[in-house]
Amino acid sequence: TYAGGTPIVLSGTNFGTTAANVAVYIDNVQCTVTAVTNTQISCTTGPAPPIGQRTTSQEGNVRVEISDRGYAVMNNLQYLYIERWSEDNTWGGIAPPREGDSVSIPAGQAVLLDISPPKLKAIIVEGALIFDDANINLDCEYIMVNGGRLQIGTPDEPIQNKITVTLHGTKESATLPIYGNKVIAIMEGLLDIHGKPRSHTWTVLDSTAAIGDTSIVVQGVVDWVAGEQIVIASTDHDHYQSESRTIVSVAKNSPSSGLTTITFANALVHRHYAGIQGIENQVFEMRAEVGLLTRNVVIQGDNQSQKLQYGAHIMAHGHSGDDSSIVRISYTEVRQAGQAFNLGRYPIHLHLIGNVRESYVLGNAVHHTYNRAI
Repeated sequence: TYAGGTPIVLSGTNFGTTAANVAVYIDNVQCTVTAVTNTQISCTTGPAPPIGQRTTSQEGNVRVEISDRGYAVMNNLQYLYIERWSEDNTWGGIAPPREGDSVSIPAGQAVLLDISPPKLKAIIVEGALIFDDANINLDCEYIMVNGGRLQIGTPDEPIQNKITVTLHGTKESATLPIYGNKVIAIMEGLLDIHGKPRSHTWTVLDSTAAIGDTSIVVQGVVDWVAGEQIVIASTDHDHYQSESRTIVSVAKNSPSSGLTTITFANALVHRHYAGIQGIENQVFEMRAEVGLLTRNVVIQGDNQSQKLQYGAHIMAHGHSGDDSSIVRISYTEVRQAGQAFNLGRYPIHLHLIGNVRESYVLGNAVHHTYNRAI
């Protein structure tokens, strides 16, 4: 925490065994050494520097000095001071934000969202807003990441619990310049959203599914479970013959090894083809795709979105050239998103951020949208 008093352990080699010879600093604030072995240093953090003196990246630089050996090689090791949203001290001794409040997280401050707050007007992130790996709902009209960081999991530690972010608003709601409304907006900042990885985000039918069937057989042994939603693509000229269903049960390696039988309650209304055709000595494999729509991290528009065809959107922008904003979204469900008949209001939109080398969109489900997908 910012108040200090957090015990930490640094691992490495050749530290020696004399505590008096070792000094540890985080952003030039001493971390009091309590124990030293040749491979570990234990210390207790001091209070964080004032916000104006912290690094804008939010992570404090860690420095280890050993009096008879010099500085340790840190391999870019950093330490993050963070405060919990649920604690009064985070907000200067007053209660956490209430319904309708707008919240500002300044540069140099990092806040851990560890509860589901009441519906908020806006969150402006110039520091860092990091979601705890817990079951959390966040309802808000605007989230603006201005040079800061919004983090819902990381590529190395994706979220394992259920997180839902719901954005509220209509066409008549006040708009931010460039970004509009009902938006997660990134201006030269970092957005990380990472849900639980899945074995298959989509597969194909192994055999044709007939009208009236309440189960399908798909190729591959999938990790899909009861309660999740799937979509079965149309194999007709009419794309409206695609059908979504809620899984009731899953039988792996059934009816044979390498296949999965998926059962649902509502019978299919349309036929979905799967087979192999030979045409002029050429073999064509034609099978309906089956996609998994459910993810444990959800970004969505509010309940009015479908009626108004006006959903949530994620938009990154920047002026400083290549990778001026970084957006990394994986295994996330984006639904009731995009804003019909509005140019540039797509569910996920990287807008004029130069050459993109560090951003990616991977393994997501983008569905029930009103203006493209990405």
